[in-house]
Amino acid sequence: MDILITLVKSTAILSLFYVLYQAILQKDTFYAANRHYLLAGIIAALILPFIEFTKTIYIDIPVISDTVMDTDNFVPILLETALEEKAFVINWAKVALVIYGVGVSFMIGRLLVQLYSLYSLLTKYPSNTVGKFTYVQIADTMTPFSFFRYICYNPALHTQEELQMIIAHEKVHASQLHTIDVLLTQVVLAFQWVNPLAWFYKKSLEQNLEFLADSGALQAVHSSKAYQYTLVKVSTTALRPALTNQFYHSLIKKRIVMLNKETSRRRNLFKLGAILPLLALFMYSFNVKEVIKYQEVAGVEETAFAKADSGTLNSKSNLIKVSNSQPIKENTSDKTLVTRTEIDPDSAKSNSIDKDSDNTNTGNTPVLVSKTQESQHPVFVINHTTADTQIEALEIYFKENHPDALIDIHDIKRDNKGEITSYQVKTKFKNTPEWHQILGINDKNSVSQGIQFQYLPGSVIQLKELGPKGFEMRSSSKGLYINDDALEMEPASLLGGLQLVTQNVDSDPFRVKITKDYTKEQLDALVVQLKKEYDVTFSYSNINFNNAGEITSISIKAVDNVTGNTANNRIASDTPIGTIIISRTSKGAFGVQVGGNSAKAAMGIDEWEKVREKRMQERRKELDEQREEATVERDKRREELEALKEEMKSQRKGRGEEMREQMDEKRKEMKEELKARRKEMKKKLKDSEKDGYTTHFNFRSDNNDKEPLYYLNGEKVSKDQIKDLTPDEIESVNVLKGKAALDGYGKEGKNGVVVIQLKN
Repeated sequence: MDILITLVKSTAILSLFYVLYQAILQKDTFYAANRHYLLAGIIAALILPFIEFTKTIYIDIPVISDTVMDTDNFVPILLETALEEKAFVINWAKVALVIYGVGVSFMIGRLLVQLYSLYSLLTKYPSNTVGKFTYVQIADTMTPFSFFRYICYNPALHTQEELQMIIAHEKVHASQLHTIDVLLTQVVLAFQWVNPLAWFYKKSLEQNLEFLADSGALQAVHSSKAYQYTLVKVSTTALRPALTNQFYHSLIKKRIVMLNKETSRRRNLFKLGAILPLLALFMYSFNVKEVIKYQEVAGVEETAFAKADSGTLNSKSNLIKVSNSQPIKENTSDKTLVTRTEIDPDSAKSNSIDKDSDNTNTGNTPVLVSKTQESQHPVFVINHTTADTQIEALEIYFKENHPDALIDIHDIKRDNKGEITSYQVKTKFKNTPEWHQILGINDKNSVSQGIQFQYLPGSVIQLKELGPKGFEMRSSSKGLYINDDALEMEPASLLGGLQLVTQNVDSDPFRVKITKDYTKEQLDALVVQLKKEYDVTFSYSNINFNNAGEITSISIKAVDNVTGNTANNRIASDTPIGTIIISRTSKGAFGVQVGGNSAKAAMGIDEWEKVREKRMQERRKELDEQREEATVERDKRREELEALKEEMKSQRKGRGEEMREQMDEKRKEMKEELKARRKEMKKKLKDSEKDGYTTHFNFRSDNNDKEPLYYLNGEKVSKDQIKDLTPDEIESVNVLKGKAALDGYGKEGKNGVVVIQLKN
């Protein structure tokens, strides 16, 4: 998701630069300034989305008294309940991200192919470096172009005058390194291929580079009109290499118009600064991260929401107002030392707080924030009016301030009014790698009462259900402590897992126990009893017994038809199961708790923790030994690989020397053979002269077999008369062609003239 947000920011910045350029800059003749502006747009689009400013928001937290829960009535329960399997949901954001990634890969691959093709073209033909430019004369039919300091053209396609103007144009491109602009455009286009304005941006940048090159070329040519004629004359549909600056470019008419346009006034340069306030507004709106920090405020007079209209809160008043539409009730009890401030569910709305107050709720904090005198940690309350951003702020608070105890509130469901109807709660602690679900609220009435969340020292998360029948629990790495009579377990059951779903309804409480000694007949009787007496549909399956007749594995499912809650669990082991408790409280808390096996239960929690710690230490020791063995083996493999590399290197060196020796020997043999052949040819030539043979020569015409005119010692002769001449007789030979032959010998010399002068 962060990648998509960054892409949107980059797209918005590039689009902002493009719209402003089209609106007020493109018609001016400040081509160099426009080039810098367009380059700045590309760099800003690539860099600014990653720049982030931090804005700290301080939220006041009042100190209020609260009771300390009596831990003597809490029963620890280790959670091993599996999370419910969620229905398959298509993550369209990830689908879009995959499609975007495929497009980026294609664009980058296309760019690399274009670079390779251009490299192949530049190395295919010989080059000539003059000064800081390298000229490449190509034979392919394509328009002249430049790439960095390379200037490529086909001399056969243009006259000398045209080439002079073309090269002047390409020199401007090469000297000002316009290729960098083109490559940067291709890079940003690869990452913004989905943005149509990015393609228009590329076109505008290339067009401005042509304006800039035309303007510079006019300073080097003798005639502006001749240059414009050349632009029109060389207009062609010939091949144009990608990633290059070409003399011929589309929109020739517009280039000619800009050549004849009057120079813009210098004061128009100030229009370039129009982008600065727009960029500042963009950065302030989208690149400022708000960080929430809590600060303690002494006294109850200030809350985390706002101050009262009068500026103070009267603790004796029965109704306290936060703005004109946010009444807050203060409830006190004579039985306990609790002062709890909560939003009245009948009149409060989650976003109706007066934003003009000094300490308004920003929408990023939970519904209630306070601190207890005991722990000095904030207390958060979530009810049906809580916004998603407020829940997220609660999770962020635990993540940033107490990373040893994390909380996750998920599966939040709302009605058509936007009010919460149900949600689930998971916790995770430092030495427990997995998340455990500890609570599920699936009734709007229970949600409306509100659940209070607080961090306690010792990496403990405390939850309280507000209201007269509210439950209280504490979750830590050692287990879950429930202050509820229906869930108080004997020590043998403390090692199991709990699935608890709360629903605030009146119901008949019950508590039944299943032990390892239960038979199928007893389980069948329990099915009938739970249905008849408590309207609970109980079923079991996958049951196995050991030789002693004890249950070792079983899957159970219990559906409370009164509250609509469902609890299930599965036990699979080779040892007898622990005690299973199915219970329901008078307020509708329904769950199935599975105790540990008898061996674990007999130890007790403290002893079992010691055993588990000992096993973990043994496992760590075993892993360390395996890691050490792997390290030794890796070092051994590395040494073997190094030795193999040295051996291969030595073999390559030996083969190379052997090949060089063979090549030297072959080269020597070829020289000796060539020397012998030359000696033999000289001998044959000498022998032929002795036998009365002489060497003659002849003239061959490439002018469609039309014979040239022959003159021997100033006299016109035929071809046959010069056939018998030997090289030793000739003083000089002069061949005339074209205009020189016509001027000296008239029409007879149209096919060329061969003038021979003999020694005697």
